[in-house]
Amino acid sequence: LSVFNGVLHGEERFLELSTASTLSAGAFQLAPLAAAAYFGPNLGAMIPMTVVCNFLVTVIVGITAFRVLNLNLRRLSFSVAEAIALLRFGGWFTVSSVIGPLMIMTDRFLIGASLGAKAVTQYTIPFHLAEKTSILATVISNVLLPRFAVIDESQRKELAVKGSRALAGLVTLAFSVALFFLEPFLAIWISKDFSAD
Repeated sequence: LSVFNGVLHGEERFLELSTASTLSAGAFQLAPLAAAAYFGPNLGAMIPMTVVCNFLVTVIVGITAFRVLNLNLRRLSFSVAEAIALLRFGGWFTVSSVIGPLMIMTDRFLIGASLGAKAVTQYTIPFHLAEKTSILATVISNVLLPRFAVIDESQRKELAVKGSRALAGLVTLAFSVALFFLEPFLAIWISKDFSAD
């Protein structure tokens, strides 16, 4: 799915990309709920339903990517040398994708072991809320990176400055709003005791 999303990024097909992201997010959220509503809180039904929905979304996005690139499956071929070159090029990304989640899980194990399960909850919910602000950076980078590939050096610098300023403004606005509304939001969403802690 990430590969097909990358194709849509590179071709600047943001409408298709947004549609694919919405489908993917909806599948991950609604499929387990539908399985739980029909079969009960049973992981044996929820996990397969999620996998099937993810597969269907991947197929849909893949077909869209093939149409965007105007590719013919019969003419495709596999190159071992090209595959090795791509793996080397994306090696740092693979390492960071593996180490990042491990680091996130490790701190939760350490907090749980030293302070208890309640402390993990107190840590995880604000952490995830803060982490969601990275969506702003992701959106801006997804729009700018394909442009960087087709413009010259001076234009890249100018675009990078504009993008950084836009990101700084958006993040500042988001955190300013959060400072005023986070405590009442947590009181409504979780509980007053949780927001007070």
